[in-house]
Amino acid sequence: MSTMLVILLILGGVAYLVYTIVTYFRSSADLSRTLEEALLRVERTTERLSDYEARVDALKEGLPQQRRRCERLKQWVEQLRAQKSRLGSEAAPRAFKNGTGRRATDGGADGAPRNSGA
Repeated sequence: MSTMLVILLILGGVAYLVYTIVTYFRSSADLSRTLEEALLRVERTTERLSDYEARVDALKEGLPQQRRRCERLKQWVEQLRAQKSRLGSEAAPRAFKNGTGRRATDGGADGAPRNSGA
């Protein structure tokens, strides 16, 4: 009986070792797959980062030109505002009393000139 118990204990130990080894390899395969996926993700992220860095460099190179353009546009807007205020301050055409927008001497009701000398 004691030999039977020893054999059962040895078989149980071997079964436990086999189970542990199988579980270890299954976990390591999952971890290997996860590691490969993580490495691919890091590689793609690194590529995107290098693309973004290239874009940033291109934008930095174009920044002075864009600033000059912006300044020119601001000056242009200010000139237009000044021109508008000058035009607004000049004498605007007055509305005439007859309500037609024409002087009374420009023409009659039929549009013919009044003082044509004929």
